[in-house]
Amino acid sequence: ISFVSFFVQGPMQVPIPDANTLVQNNTLNVSGLFTGLNYTTMKVNLYSHYGQDYTAMGEEVTFASVFAVLFSGVTGIMAGANMSGELKNPGKSIPNGTLSAVLFTLIVYLCLSILTAASCDVFLLQNNYLYMAGISVFPTSVAVGLITATWSAALSNVIGASRVLEALTKDRIFGSVLDFIPRG
Repeated sequence: ISFVSFFVQGPMQVPIPDANTLVQNNTLNVSGLFTGLNYTTMKVNLYSHYGQDYTAMGEEVTFASVFAVLFSGVTGIMAGANMSGELKNPGKSIPNGTLSAVLFTLIVYLCLSILTAASCDVFLLQNNYLYMAGISVFPTSVAVGLITATWSAALSNVIGASRVLEALTKDRIFGSVLDFIPRG
C-alpha cells in the first residue's frame, strides 16, 4: 500500500507532528510538502541535508546516526540464521536464504528511498519521521506495519537468543558454566 501511495497521491501538505518542538515553537510553517513524483524534488534531495534530530533533543544528525537506523532495519535477516537447526540442509539453505533476504531488503529499501527522494521535500523528511503515514492512501497500514515489524523482531530475537544459548551449551563452548541449561 505504501508503494502505491507514491504513485496515486497528488501534491499535498503533510503536517509536522506536535512532538517536533524544534519546528512547532520556531516557525509558522508546520507542514511539509509531498510533491508527488517530481524530478526537481529528486534533484534537491540527491545530496545530504543533515539537520537537527527532533527526537533527540535537537542533536545534529550524522551519517553514523542514519546508518544506525538502517543497520537495525536489516538485522532481522539474522533471525533465519539463528533458527538454522530446523533446516534439512543448512549448508546450502543458510547462504541462499541469507543472500535472498539481503537482496530483497536492498531492493525494497532502494525503491522506498528513491520514491521518497522523488516526492518529499527536505523540510518534511527532516521534521516528520512518520511522513509515510501522512502520504499513505491507507494511513493505518503504516501503523500496523510498524507494530508487526517491531513485534516480529522482538519475537525472533527471543527465539534466536534461546537457540544460540542452547547451541553454546551443547557444544560446551563455555565449559561447565552453562551446565544448568538442559540439553535437548
